[in-house]
Amino acid sequence: MEKVKLPREVAEAIESLKQSCAYPIRAVMDIIYSQDYAGEQFAIKNYCESDRSRRIGYIVSALVNGCEVEETPEDKVRNKYISRHGDYSSSNIGYLQGIIFTLNTLNIEIEGVNA
Repeated sequence: MEKVKLPREVAEAIESLKQSCAYPIRAVMDIIYSQDYAGEQFAIKNYCESDRSRRIGYIVSALVNGCEVEETPEDKVRNKYISRHGDYSSSNIGYLQGIIFTLNTLNIEIEGVNA
């Protein structure tokens, strides 16, 4: 079965539950349906707020089959930058300078790109 993609903080919270709980599926249900939550639990509860029935299925699937971490927008920019780094053609240099110029103009810092 295909692994679901989840935000990094949700994937980390699920992994933590798998390590610390004898019954992680029950723990997830308690988190989702309780009013009292904190720390890592907040990531799971917050993730399930908008589309509870579908996202609970994703969480259970991740507990059973594992999951992949969704790339954040910063990860996507960093990976594009790194994949083109080392090609010193004039068009590629302009591409890389454009990424850095845009990030700097918007006051966005991404580790490995402009920070």
